[in-house]
Parts: sequence; structure tokens; C-alpha cells
Amino acid sequence: MAARSSYRCRYFLLPCCSHDFSRKFVRRDSKSSQYRDYLNYVKEIGGICGFNVEEDILRIPSTKRICFVALTRGHTEVEQTLVDERISAYIDGRTMAPPAPRDGRTTPTPAPRDAERSTSEELAAERHDEDPLSAVSCSRHIPVSKCLASASSGSNSGDVPVSKGLCGLCSTSNSRDVPVSQGLCSTSNSGDVPVSQSWAAEFEARGKVEPVRNCTKLNRDVVRRVVDMVGAELIRRGSDSDYSQLDDGRCWNRGGSLPIQQVAHMLEASTLQQLKRECGGLQTLLKNHRNIFTVRESAVKFTDNLDSSHTGSSAKKRKCNNNAICDAALLYKTKLCWFHDKHPQGCPLMADKCNFAHGQNELRIRIFK
Repeated sequence: MAARSSYRCRYFLLPCCSHDFSRKFVRRDSKSSQYRDYLNYVKEIGGICGFNVEEDILRIPSTKRICFVALTRGHTEVEQTLVDERISAYIDGRTMAPPAPRDGRTTPTPAPRDAERSTSEELAAERHDEDPLSAVSCSRHIPVSKCLASASSGSNSGDVPVSKGLCGLCSTSNSRDVPVSQGLCSTSNSGDVPVSQSWAAEFEARGKVEPVRNCTKLNRDVVRRVVDMVGAELIRRGSDSDYSQLDDGRCWNRGGSLPIQQVAHMLEASTLQQLKRECGGLQTLLKNHRNIFTVRESAVKFTDNLDSSHTGSSAKKRKCNNNAICDAALLYKTKLCWFHDKHPQGCPLMADKCNFAHGQNELRIRIFK
């Protein structure tokens, strides 16, 4: 993503789960651990993408704390087209290659980019100052200078047409009359867009502003229906042992317990689909109403700390939905008490001890700092 975003883009990466481009990562070197083998693979990808990758260890309480930082590129901006071609070919090779054998043997690994070079490659590296493209490899890790030299001289092993270089992709002539000096390693393409750019045609970088997906932006009516439905079911499931005696003499039903899976079955398909698009889904919605519910061990019930969640004992500064800092004193009586409106026995607290409004006459306007 960093290579496709911009030439000036840099990245920090903390690898965790071992995944390849299209499947689970298959171990390549049996002499090293699975984790170390995957780290080497991730670092190799960074090099393929043209970054100078550095390895570091984070001071965090985790067994997987090795990270990679790429602050510089190993090529200039004018050579980005060649690197794009190399990235495309590498991804195609990893996604289309058959799975590696699982018999415990070491899987052959691609030759490193800094392997032994021939005399012609060494001469090309010495001419790098004169021609920057001479030190850049094409999509098959063959220096472009060698590929183009092969194409122009006509020397090949017989498997590649004379008009093409050693990699079979670099051509001295093309239908778009692109000068060879531009270093376009491109296959035949009948469109107007160069092959080196077509691989990123459908790519869309993530926006600078992350969408809010914590159930706070859901339709208010949808949220209210879910909360009322769950609350009513908890009240219905309350048994005789769930009743408690309040200070004012009332018997109050604390309700039963309801598995989250059963709650999901009670919801409409359209509502459930909306919740699936949110982070945490149904559980996040219920946890957002911690003054009403407690979610524990994949089940929901009425909160155990009604006294503390409805009074000033838990009054602390916290972030509100719009990232403003909300003081508990400013939130006092700014929302209607759900238990006062929906519970058959009303709120277990008296109006002067509850942080929530017992009726419209107590409701205040919320103030943000």
C-alpha cells in the first residue's frame, strides 16, 4: 500500500499473523522458526517494493515485537515505473503459484536480489551514475540494462523472442513508441494506459478520516428498538429469585440473562446487517449503554452496578461521541432514564439520586467544553 500510494510515502509495520497475499503463509525455510521465516518474507517484500527496510524491536509486552521501518527508497522517482512493474510481477507470482509441499522439506526460496552478479551486471552497476536505470531490475529481477542489451543484440537462449530481453518483457520496440531510455518493462497492451499503471487502476488509498464504526452513528430509532427489545426480554426472563427489596419498600425485578446469540436471532435481517458493518456489532451497541446493560461471557443482563452507574460515584471526565471532553457534572440529567420510562417497577433510585432525568421536566441541555 505504501508503494502504491506515493513515492514520498513511508511505512511502519509490526507483523503479527502470518498471511500471504491470497492465502496463509507457507513456511519456506525449515531451519528457522515460523515467525522468523515470516519476518524475512515481509522484509523481502519491502525490498521488492523499493524500500530500504530497517528492523527494530519494540519495548512492548508481547512476544511479537519485531517491527520494520522504511524511511527511504532505493530508487529515484523517475524509476518508479520499473519498480511498479516489479511489484506487479511479484504479486502475480505469489498469488498464482501452487502451494508449497507440506512434507517438512525446505521450500525453494527466490534468489536474493543481491546474489552473484555477472561481469556485465557489475559493469552496469558501475555505470549507475551515468544511467540510473542500469542498476534497476525488471519484473524478473534481471537488470534492465542487461535485458535491453540482450534485446538489442539479439542474443538469447532461444526461449525468448529476439525482440525481447532476457526477462521476456523488456522490449526495444512497442506499439506506443515509448523510448527505451524510459525503461518501460511492459507486455503487449492494446489500451491507452501503460501496463505499469494499469495494475493500480482499481486501487483506492484509504482516506485520511477514518469512518466511525462504533455504533454511535446508527439510526437512533434502530438503536432504541434494539435496546427496548433486549430490556423487555430481560424483564420477562426475571424469576422470583431476581427480585430485590429496595430502600423505599418496592420489590424490583433485576431481570434474567440473555445470550448474545439469541438476541441476534430476535433481530430483523436488515437491523442485523447494519450491526455487522460496525466494529463489535451487537455487543458494541449494548456496551455503549453500560448504564442499562452488562455484557459478560457472551451474555447480556441489566447492569450489576445500578447505584454507581446512575449516581455521581463514577463521575469522571471522558470523551463524548464528538470527541469533546465531557464532565459528568455537565451530563447530569441530560438523558432520560430508561428504567424510569420502560421498567415496570421504574428506576430503582430516587429522582434526586439518579444521574438521568425522570421525565421531561427534569431534562437538561447537554453542554460541551
